Amino acid sequence: MVRGSLAFVAVLGAVATASPALAQGRRVDIGFQGKVQHDTNVARSNAVLAQQRGISPEDTTYNPALTIDIQMPFGRQSVYLNGNVGYQLYERNSQLNSERLDLLGGINTRVGPCSGGVSAQLSRSQSDLQQLSIVSPENILDTKRVSANVNCGSSAGLSVGVSGGHSETDNSNPIQLETNYEQNNGQVSVVYQRPTFGVATVFANYSKIEYPNRSAASASNSGYESTGIGASFERRLGSRLKGKVTVAKTTVEPLATFPGFPAKFDSMTYNGDISYRPTQRIEVVLTYDRSVSPSLSITRLYDVTESGRLEARYQLGSRITVTAGGQISDVDTESVVVASPNDLTSAHTELEFASVQFRQNKRLTFRLDFSHEERTTNTPRLDYTSSRVGLTTNVAF
Repeated sequence: MVRGSLAFVAVLGAVATASPALAQGRRVDIGFQGKVQHDTNVARSNAVLAQQRGISPEDTTYNPALTIDIQMPFGRQSVYLNGNVGYQLYERNSQLNSERLDLLGGINTRVGPCSGGVSAQLSRSQSDLQQLSIVSPENILDTKRVSANVNCGSSAGLSVGVSGGHSETDNSNPIQLETNYEQNNGQVSVVYQRPTFGVATVFANYSKIEYPNRSAASASNSGYESTGIGASFERRLGSRLKGKVTVAKTTVEPLATFPGFPAKFDSMTYNGDISYRPTQRIEVVLTYDRSVSPSLSITRLYDVTESGRLEARYQLGSRITVTAGGQISDVDTESVVVASPNDLTSAHTELEFASVQFRQNKRLTFRLDFSHEERTTNTPRLDYTSSRVGLTTNVAF
């Protein structure tokens, strides 16, 4: 798996450096990011499960990383590569030490009235322990995605877009292998936009998720198909208010069913954000989302997640930015195949956060973060409370 990841990174690098002679607009920003964070509960569980997992709940982590932001135009095309390559080290729980990769690369192009692009993404890290219901905590999660899109039409008027992609995950823990999934998706959209009207979109999408490693005992839990029909609208009102909302009728049908298993999920999904800037120094952003995603448990097909987030940012002078906010999220599932009292079927999480960022100059930035998180679930062993404080330094070379 390490060889496969390194090969994938090499492909991304080749894409981003394909053209030696480039036009105006070239950007090559390479930097270093260092983060130190103290967490009162890295176990993301109660004390009993933490002990069973061999985890010391209170710990300090160190995250050194190389940051990459490259864009190289040539003619009407451009290639890009951005993200970070680093490592996470635990002071007490060294068994969780792992590399952390998050890279996105691709090419954008324009031919006549059409524009489009192809991209590839790779992420690799130790799984967030709150997403694991198994006792064994050591699991490296790899996610790979490739996608393409084409949009043809006028920038002021009607246009038509088509997009599609493939993604897959791979877990290193043998027990988690049954949660590996492959996803293929596509979408067709029609867009109408005018400067005084905004941007209105009507779309239809399709997605198929399969779990190729599910055992014979859970064959009826092998995957599902999802279809959606919806619309979105985006508009800016003056210089202070802007927003976007998307609403869709989403249907999820299992690839195989058996007595007692829900035949399908048929409900509304939505997402949106509203940004309000009462002054040049203050911005308030509200985001909300209700969506269906593949489950990380071997006893479920999919999870329904609903969340809302409120964030306020204040520019204190030209160098200091203060941010504060909160987030509430709920996860529920109607796709339990094998009921177990230890499995996560519902969770409610509340998060409060604040940060202070200081920009010394164009090359050096510091950020101090504070957060407090509480989660309650259907099973007490997965309930937890966590307080975190972290210091991040970004250096541009």
